Amino acid sequence: MTIPAGTLLYRVHSIAESPETMLYASFRLQTALVEELLPGLPFGNDGRRHVPERVLRGKVLTTLRVLRDLTVLQVQTPPTGPGQCDGFVWQSELDTPHRTLALHVPGAVIEAAGPRIELDDAGDHRVISEMLEPYRVEVPRPDDAPLVFVNYRSGDDTEVVDKLDTELRARLGDAAVFRDRRSMTPGQRFPELLRDMASRSKVLLVVVGPRWERARTDPDWTGAEIALAFQHRRHVVPLLVGQRLRLDPADLADDVKRLADLQYLSLRENYTLNDVATVVDELIVRVPLLKR
Repeated sequence: MTIPAGTLLYRVHSIAESPETMLYASFRLQTALVEELLPGLPFGNDGRRHVPERVLRGKVLTTLRVLRDLTVLQVQTPPTGPGQCDGFVWQSELDTPHRTLALHVPGAVIEAAGPRIELDDAGDHRVISEMLEPYRVEVPRPDDAPLVFVNYRSGDDTEVVDKLDTELRARLGDAAVFRDRRSMTPGQRFPELLRDMASRSKVLLVVVGPRWERARTDPDWTGAEIALAFQHRRHVVPLLVGQRLRLDPADLADDVKRLADLQYLSLRENYTLNDVATVVDELIVRVPLLKR
């Protein structure tokens, strides 16, 4: 079978995926979605399949364009290894009679074509729900959690926190950035709010200044927020401020020791506003979850 150059394909994949030797895609948006989301998902008592929020987290639906004519082999079931062709095509078991396919060396034969749809984005929820409604699939509405939670210790360098908060909000919007003193309203129960935001924000930015270890309090809210982010598999980014060494695991509680192993950003001593803007640029560029 030949797939002509210019054909559009659709695939669902993780934003932070590892390189693949085979690229799985479909000829229809809906087929790409059901192939990724529905395997092993049972019907509930209401006669509908309910997709867990964790399945959507960090995944996107992208449109691809074929760059040259491709020769693919029609098979009965998904392949288990490479063949002497550009790929394989077979009938989807979840979206009969439509087909899905796998391609070899995808970087040489396809290119991105059009904007991507983020499965865990509140703005794209309606589109995904409408496409899956004929399949009796219920997609959870993404929450309105911030993109960035600014984590710091109040006895450390709070001036840099103020500047980071201002720059992040200028770039991402007020609602996209959580900083405790600014984001909480008088009368709110802060323990519940801090736990909720730390566990749901997409990125936890841990600001580590020169007095970070000495500024630890009891209870250690900063450490609890970091532990929650790890527990909920959020993206944690340490930011080292001034002339300080990397964190020592021996100085950290067991549930946050992995913080010392993470790749970090740095902000020099005697930083300027331009330096703050540069580190925010670097954060947004290097963390795909923050690209809008």
